[in-house]
Amino acid sequence: MKNEDCLIKFGLHLKELRKKHNVSQQRLADIADVGKRTIQRIEEGQINPSIDIACSIAFALGMTLKELFDFEYEDREE
Repeated sequence: MKNEDCLIKFGLHLKELRKKHNVSQQRLADIADVGKRTIQRIEEGQINPSIDIACSIAFALGMTLKELFDFEYEDREE
């Protein structure tokens, strides 16, 4: 996958945010109106969430999209 490292970093960031807010994967999935497996796969870096899903997740965590995507990632390609 072309951006596998970025997806993994985002997934770890989402997991950290979710735990910081003391929300289970199931609760986040319920509030965001997505499947629990979707949350699991995002956190594992297996799928690239759509803007629609990202908006739902941000809303469910009570944050902005900017906050949701505020994680460190260094592109290795030059």
